[in-house]
Amino acid sequence: MRLRITADPGYGGDVVKFAENDTLVFAIHRVWTLSPKQRRLERLASPNPADRVGITNGCVNVAPEVYDRLVSCCLNEPLQIR
Repeated sequence: MRLRITADPGYGGDVVKFAENDTLVFAIHRVWTLSPKQRRLERLASPNPADRVGITNGCVNVAPEVYDRLVSCCLNEPLQIR
């Protein structure tokens, strides 16, 4: 995992990249909330899987406090999803 700086205002300045190809970066990042009508935080918290469809586009979206903990403790560790 690598920290990657981004100028896109919806990501808080950086993301943790775990994969990429010629056109896409897949990352762990703060939930993008610049379009309030998308209700991403509420949809991600929903117990209904249908509510969460189409939110992440292949990335792992987390609450800002979870992202900060991840960066401070685990940035140089291998990514393991259990």
